[in-house]
Amino acid sequence: VRRGRFRLAVSLVLIAMLATMAGSYWIYGLRAQASVQIAQILPLLIGGVLLGRRAIWMVFAALLPVMALGAWVDGVQARNVGDPASEVVPGLLLYTLNFLMVTVVLDRLISSADKAKRRSERLAALNLRLEREVAEKERSQAQLIQAQKLDAVGRMASSIAHDFNNILGVIMGYVRIPRAVDRLEPASIDALESAAHR
Repeated sequence: VRRGRFRLAVSLVLIAMLATMAGSYWIYGLRAQASVQIAQILPLLIGGVLLGRRAIWMVFAALLPVMALGAWVDGVQARNVGDPASEVVPGLLLYTLNFLMVTVVLDRLISSADKAKRRSERLAALNLRLEREVAEKERSQAQLIQAQKLDAVGRMASSIAHDFNNILGVIMGYVRIPRAVDRLEPASIDALESAAHR
């Protein structure tokens, strides 16, 4: 809704500017506007920057009858004072070409800006996807490292248990030897064996 109101407001400003220009051309003619021609480019700039490429061409199309009105006023004034109206058509062509050049340049600039904006949006989307992929790879890498740690701890624990079991096996073997020869009292041998089992 807000964007629609903004476009409407800018459109109304442009219409008011074009109407003011038409009134000025009606009163003073086309030649009298030469000193302020640069300011008359303002509707093209506003239309192009705020409303887009289509608006530039619409404003340019609206400027054509306004300039024709000024040329007609110049022709009438020239006939009233007895001057030939031969300068009217070249003046109108010059003004038209000036405004056309400004319109084309603005159109190309806005087109380039739109392309750059679309490219920037595509790059931002690619960047976001790349960031997600990197995060997923980092998460997978962390899971792999955790699995490798657990595997290493498991192997180490298994190795320690195996080595400890070998040592205990040796102790148990030595405990059985005295029992077989009956040199030590059985209670101490039983305590040794029980400790080895634990």
